[in-house]
Amino acid sequence: MAGYCSLGTLLQLLRVGAEPAASPPPPAEGKPTAGFTLIEVVITLAVTLAVMAIVYSLSRSVSLLHSSESHRAERGLSSLRALDETAIEVARAGFGLGADAQSLYPGLPGEPPGYEAITLRSNPDGIAGVLQGNLVARDQMVPVTNAALFRPGDRVLITDPKGGRERAEVVRSEWGSLSFRSLDGADGQFNRRFLASLGARVLKMREVRLRRRADGHGAVVLVKEEEGSGEQVLARHVQELHFEYRDDLGEVLEPSRIRPGHLAAGVGIHLRLAPEPGRPPVFVPPVNLFVALEPSSAVVGFDLPQPGFRLRRVFYRIDSAVGVASRPFGESGFILAVAPTGKNWLYAFRKQRLIRDARIDTVVALASVAGGVNLFFAPEEGPWAGFLYVVTGQLRRTQVWRIAPDSYEAIGPSSAVELLADTSELTELGGAAFGIDGALYLSDPSQGAVFRYLPGALDPLNGRPQSAFLVRGRPGPLALGDNGSLYVLTDDPEATESGRTVVWELPFDGASAPLLPRRIARLAGEGRSLAVDPLTGSLYVLMRDGRGDSVLVELSRLWLRRPEGLPREAFRLSAYKKQIESTFPTLGEVRIHPSLFPPFLDFVAFDAAGSLYLGASKTSIVVQAELERPGGVSFHRVGLAGIVGQDPHSDKKVVRLNAWKKTVFGF
Repeated sequence: MAGYCSLGTLLQLLRVGAEPAASPPPPAEGKPTAGFTLIEVVITLAVTLAVMAIVYSLSRSVSLLHSSESHRAERGLSSLRALDETAIEVARAGFGLGADAQSLYPGLPGEPPGYEAITLRSNPDGIAGVLQGNLVARDQMVPVTNAALFRPGDRVLITDPKGGRERAEVVRSEWGSLSFRSLDGADGQFNRRFLASLGARVLKMREVRLRRRADGHGAVVLVKEEEGSGEQVLARHVQELHFEYRDDLGEVLEPSRIRPGHLAAGVGIHLRLAPEPGRPPVFVPPVNLFVALEPSSAVVGFDLPQPGFRLRRVFYRIDSAVGVASRPFGESGFILAVAPTGKNWLYAFRKQRLIRDARIDTVVALASVAGGVNLFFAPEEGPWAGFLYVVTGQLRRTQVWRIAPDSYEAIGPSSAVELLADTSELTELGGAAFGIDGALYLSDPSQGAVFRYLPGALDPLNGRPQSAFLVRGRPGPLALGDNGSLYVLTDDPEATESGRTVVWELPFDGASAPLLPRRIARLAGEGRSLAVDPLTGSLYVLMRDGRGDSVLVELSRLWLRRPEGLPREAFRLSAYKKQIESTFPTLGEVRIHPSLFPPFLDFVAFDAAGSLYLGASKTSIVVQAELERPGGVSFHRVGLAGIVGQDPHSDKKVVRLNAWKKTVFGF
């Protein structure tokens, strides 16, 4: 054909590079001509290259976007983690030290106060002693109460009521006496004398410094320096770190004004990260957080001319509290809290002793206990008596721990923690309680069953729980009633929304053998916790209704004997808030911290004296309240607590709210 050149011919011409070859023989009769024209090939190649260029451009854009967003998310998470770690350290400042120690210094020791660094001191172990002799020189042996709790190398803070304070290190510990070496004076010598007649104290001290500095590669990093534990980098390529201090009235406090007796009520943290060299340039918004420095616990008096108000104890900054326990006629109570790191803390406090500053007395670290569910004392008679028990649960692993009193018959840092049982028979753990038969009962929500350990069967290697009974739904918290029955709070997902929470009773016969369980109540909402009032024998169920409100329902002894009608509502969180907003006389003049109005409650518990404890993990607060009890000249209502302080700018007294409990007396 004229003007036709096959692709094969074109390739042959290019390959040979000579005169065109003779025209190919005509195709055979009846066979079509094969091949593409040059124009078709060029167009195809052009279209292919254009599509490949578009695909490459899109792929590169997606890859750059993915890299940029991943880097942005990584930097954002890095700033949030650093902010959380910094906030936790600020919140711990002053714990276990008392008012005579400066727990916060705006800057680094030995340098002028400023905004870009902070030094924080605390006593997380709750170890303290009182000098029984005068401390006047280094390496001098001085009698100290609780000297056995200190170890050589411990960093301590020595204080006296006249404002003297000095950092030191324990050198020796022998026969109730300690020797020290100053960390502030030249060559370990003390800058001042600490006299026993003034009540000088020795406080075990944890000192943490947070600041910016350049690392070995020239990058600016945020570091946490802890005495005796080295240095930890919290964030890299830090552009700005700023601490802002505020007083009780919310006014900005200059760092130079912070001193003992005039400490900040809160610290604002501002952190901004710079772009990381060699990585996609991304903008990470700065993060900010304000941390209130509240007391861990207090017993306070209401000095304003408001007849009839009395306050009770409040515990603050106790993260993820899960329960409270105490022994009859015992002075101490205990709060179990699960830290975000998985390490559990046992806080000991005085139940009845009314003193000016009722701090938590002791803190016990349960390093080997994770996932705490409940703690309780065993009945006063039987093989379990005298010990504090903690039951923990993780996926297919349930453990029972026993904490023994120390040589002073108290539970504290020197108490022995013993593993009594470690079993995989339970898929998950919902609750635990002792029965009247002396057995330890454990509920398993996944299997819808309640197991039990008989006395003497606790063996971490060979002990296995027995299946006691099955219930419909997911059994959770357990409680031993005043009538000898064991009560189980269950979630029945197949029930209607108005009656999803069910209370089961496990009675026992005259020989303390368990009988078949029976359902005694169906309640509206989501059941959260279960407790028995030891004074009245009433059963209390903490609920979360359909609107998210926290409700405390009372199943009285009379109602338990004849469960007819709806049980009485003893407390509703929203009603409490409304009451405070409408009745508290000076509400408009005070600053209310958000933690005093938690969105919901997580657990309810009673101590052996009948005091009620309400815990809210989201706001890290546990409150000791009193229930209304008829038949006396006084009655109690959940209400508001406050601390009266002096306005530094006038003679007016101001109220600083830091609890939510009041007791109203009347006829």
